[in-house]
Amino acid sequence: MNTVGSDSLSSYLAQLFATLPGFYIAALAAIVAFQGGDLDKDMPHTTAIITANRDTSRVGITFRVFLCYLFSYLTALSFIGFGICVIGSLLVPSVETELAGSPEAYGWVELGFVFIVAFVTFAVILCTIQGLYFLAERVHQTLLDDGEG
Repeated sequence: MNTVGSDSLSSYLAQLFATLPGFYIAALAAIVAFQGGDLDKDMPHTTAIITANRDTSRVGITFRVFLCYLFSYLTALSFIGFGICVIGSLLVPSVETELAGSPEAYGWVELGFVFIVAFVTFAVILCTIQGLYFLAERVHQTLLDDGEG
């Protein structure tokens, strides 16, 4: 299978990355629509460092905030993955021309492209699985207060 071009790894992944943001935005809407429950409780042992107007403090992160950040990150990562695939496909003719005399250099460029695309793809897959777990499983669980259990 070709790395870039027609019927290539890059073209299939570009289609995937182009489709995913709609689902992630729908997940963001669902997170906003869920009322109350454990989504508004702080995640245990999780804080974020927030800096505003040169004032830095640690704040607790709720499950709702975590899921909003997660699906926003996934939306952005999908756009980045799509852009990488499209730019890679557009640059192939130029790279092939420039590196025509050096097949070893072209191989390294191709390997780098595959590594970057694989990294973004696996990051999207891993984070999506985590987000689905929290939406499907954790949303319906009741968290015990620190004094219970």
